Amino acid sequence: MELRRYFFWPLPKPVFFPVPPDVLLMALALAAPARSYRFALITSVGSVAGGILGYAIGWGFWGAVEPYFYQYVPGVNATGFEHVRMLFEQYGFWTVFAAGFTPIPYKIFTISAGVFQISLPVFIVASLIGRSLRFFLVAATFYYFGNSARNLIENILICFYSSARCYYHCDSLNQALA
Repeated sequence: MELRRYFFWPLPKPVFFPVPPDVLLMALALAAPARSYRFALITSVGSVAGGILGYAIGWGFWGAVEPYFYQYVPGVNATGFEHVRMLFEQYGFWTVFAAGFTPIPYKIFTISAGVFQISLPVFIVASLIGRSLRFFLVAATFYYFGNSARNLIENILICFYSSARCYYHCDSLNQALA
């Protein structure tokens, strides 16, 4: 039951969603630190499965869906695709690994890997390693640091929220005075 509940959150992310699966993973790991690694495993598998879906879209359907993606999917544009093509040519495996591990938009790399017909086994291995490292680092943080990590995140969110409110009020004041 648990697998079905959490598996499908990261699955469509590499293709459609602008919200990273880390958000749900962090919430789950905060709520149940002892199960953090299980959540990371489910998130990793779901994310890589979503990456394979993105690869399949790029490989088999790109001609039909290209205009839709450029227009409606955040982070997907012709300039980005050309840049990714050059990265694939130069670095191959490491491009997919970096996209999976860092916060750069993974979806553009999954789809473009299919478009540019990067080796599917290389794509899967690089994605599995990159995504798993990322999600298991999050899980380890909450597993080992639990409430301390929670307090840190809450303080960061409070600072972010306060800054955003301050900016909003200052901007509103500037507009009123102008």
